[in-house]
Amino acid sequence: MPIVLPAPIVANQGGDQPPQANLAANLIAAVENQRRLMEEALMRLGLSEIAAHEFRNNCINSFQRLHFLTEDGLDRLIKQIHRDHQGA
Repeated sequence: MPIVLPAPIVANQGGDQPPQANLAANLIAAVENQRRLMEEALMRLGLSEIAAHEFRNNCINSFQRLHFLTEDGLDRLIKQIHRDHQGA
């Protein structure tokens, strides 16, 4: 599957928004795109949609973030997902 990159950041084309607004909007779009891709990847690995949402909701929005979790951090994440699943 090809890697999908976010839309390029472009300078303001004479619109009524300042360049910082364009930059902020592009950065937010890039982060949302990365979160969506991470969620899709987790589901392709066999996680349910709910479990993939839980990873995303607990700020695991890239494999790099997942890779750098400590054993204790991973235990806490699993417990949090379990508590959320139980409705606590």
